[in-house]
Amino acid sequence: MERYFGAVITTRPRHREPADSRNHRKLDHFVADLVLSFMKDLRKRGITFALDDFGAGTTSFRYLRDFNFDIVKIDEQFVRNVATDPDNQVLIQALISIAEHFGMHTVAEAVENIIDSNWLAAHGIDCLQGYYWGAPTMTPPWIQPQNSDMSS
Repeated sequence: MERYFGAVITTRPRHREPADSRNHRKLDHFVADLVLSFMKDLRKRGITFALDDFGAGTTSFRYLRDFNFDIVKIDEQFVRNVATDPDNQVLIQALISIAEHFGMHTVAEAVENIIDSNWLAAHGIDCLQGYYWGAPTMTPPWIQPQNSDMSS
C-alpha cells in the first residue's frame, strides 16, 4: 500500500504552474495506472471491487471498461418507481446491458417496494438492496447471538 501512496506524493509538483491539458492527461493516466495496479494486487488477495452509484455523476466509460469492477450498484434515482416510470426502465435496462457486457454483477440500490423489486428481478438485476428487503444494521440476524431460552 505504501508504494501506491508514495508514488502519488512524489509526483505532486512542488510549485504551482498553470494548468496544462497535456500535464493533466499525463497525471490522469498515471493515477489510473496506479489504481489499476492497486486493484490487481488486492484482487490476488480475494478482494472484489464495486462501483457505487452507477449511472449517476460523471463516471467515465473508460474507467468502467479499464478498471473492470466486479459489481456495479445502480443509483437509487433510477431504481425508484422503475416499475411505472418508462424513462427509468430504459435507463436501468441500458445499465444492466453495460454491466453484463463487462461481466459485472448488478445491485439495485434503494428498492422500497414489491412492485419495483419484481420488475428489477424480472429484468436481470442480480441483487436487490433497500428497505423493502431490510433496514441497514450492524448486527444482521444471521450473526446475532441466539437466545438459549428459546431452544428449550
